[in-house]
Amino acid sequence: MEKRAGWGTEYPAEWRNAGMGDRDPRVAIMALIAINRVGAISADTVLADAAFARESVLLQTELTNEDLLDTLRAVELTLVNAARLNWSYIWYAKTSAGYCP
Repeated sequence: MEKRAGWGTEYPAEWRNAGMGDRDPRVAIMALIAINRVGAISADTVLADAAFARESVLLQTELTNEDLLDTLRAVELTLVNAARLNWSYIWYAKTSAGYCP
């Protein structure tokens, strides 16, 4: 699937962000995957930071195996699509959550 910066930005921010904030982890996971697929993460660094933050919270939540696998897929997509300078956030999130020594 071809990715281009700026795709997905024609949708209002409320639509793109609504799913990430949903209380149901399954809805949030699918929203994270969807905003990656439409290219919104690569076009908006603020949205990428919000996605990293939500993924960090989901990884600390007790999820079913299927949901955990989908969360890891969302993290992978966000890492691939986000600007490289947002990767420092992942290091901060992992160390503050106790994942790294």
